[in-house]
Amino acid sequence: MTATHHTCPHCHRPIALDRFEYATDGEHYFRVCPECDHTLLMVDDEGWPVRAETLGAKTSVQPSAIRVRRPVDA
Repeated sequence: MTATHHTCPHCHRPIALDRFEYATDGEHYFRVCPECDHTLLMVDDEGWPVRAETLGAKTSVQPSAIRVRRPVDA
C-alpha cells in the first residue's frame, strides 16, 4: 500500500505527498512542508541521504519514491 500523506514533524499536519515542494542544497534533496516551510531530509530505503546528483541524473529514483526520515535544522 502506498502512502498518500505524510505528517509534518514540525507542524503535525497531514500533508498530501503531491503538495510537498522540493529543494536541494546542491548536495542533498529535501521535501518542504507547504504549511510551515519546514525542511525534511530525504533518504533512500537504506537510510542514506538522497544526493542531488542522483536525481539530476534522471535515474529510476523519483521524488515520490523517496521517504522522509528526519527534520533538518537550518
